[in-house]
Formats: sequence, C-alpha cells, structure tokens
Amino acid sequence: MKNFINLKDMTTKDLRRILNDAKKRKKKRKKLSTLDVDKDKPLKGKLIIQMYEKPSSRTRLSFHLSIAQLGGGSITIKSNELHLGKGEETLADTAKILSTYGDGFMLRT
Repeated sequence: MKNFINLKDMTTKDLRRILNDAKKRKKKRKKLSTLDVDKDKPLKGKLIIQMYEKPSSRTRLSFHLSIAQLGGGSITIKSNELHLGKGEETLADTAKILSTYGDGFMLRT
C-alpha cells in the first residue's frame, strides 16, 4: 500500500499490519526518551509536509514528535500559505509541487 485518503481505501490486511506495527513500536518506545529516534529509522531521509486548517496543539505536537522519532523531518504549512486551487494554480499543480518536495502529506481539516 503506497497511500490512502480514507480508511475505506485500505484492505483489512493492510490495516491490521499497520496496527500491529504500531503496537510493537509503542512497546519499544517505553524504553526510549521522547527525543530518541527508533533504531530502524523508517522515515530516514523523508520529509513529511503537514498542514493544519484549525489550531491543534495536541495533534501538531504528536505528529511532529512521531515523525522525528521515526527518523524523518517535517515542515508545517498553513492553508492560507498555499494557493490550493486559487488563482491560476490548480489543486493538481499544488499537489504536484508538494509531492516534488515532500515524501508525505498530512492534512488535518
């Protein structure tokens, strides 16, 4: 599975695999401090672009820390900082630009 927008897009097998991996990682993290990086660094060399349409301290901190703990980098942008289909830049153009620079995009809306 490369990506998904909705849980309905996932197979039961893929969802079960993700949940099992999360349980194992959570158990291993009990021995680590907040800023320690997981040994396998599954997000090493990856940039996750995050966008929040509404203020969200807990979600923002959770995602920022989890990306760092998995060995990745993140950048947070605000919805008003993107064209998102406004003017001459289409939504497809914006998506193409984001995918050129980032390896993943997380949207909280």
